[in-house]
Amino acid sequence: MRSLRYQKVSFSSTFDDLFEAVVKPWLWPALQYEASDLRKELQVFVQWELKVEALASVRCASFIAQSVVNLGLTQSYVDSGHLRWLDKFFVNERSISCQLE
Repeated sequence: MRSLRYQKVSFSSTFDDLFEAVVKPWLWPALQYEASDLRKELQVFVQWELKVEALASVRCASFIAQSVVNLGLTQSYVDSGHLRWLDKFFVNERSISCQLE
């Protein structure tokens, strides 16, 4: 997000423990190494938000992350858009998030 020059960002994850360790470090002393790295990266943004989501609502992001790690697909999805094999997941994810609102 920094390389795209965004100033206000929102990050979603299923890792509620790590996100809580970033904003409430006294509750998670064991995670302070990771949390301090995240806090350092977040300082470059004017405004940021960490949101904990259910796995069902971030499935597409999970598939993208897995394809980067497992298949070596390091090309930016943000820049080029999602791959066609993710179409059905994006459609399903939109309908799930609409139902949750």
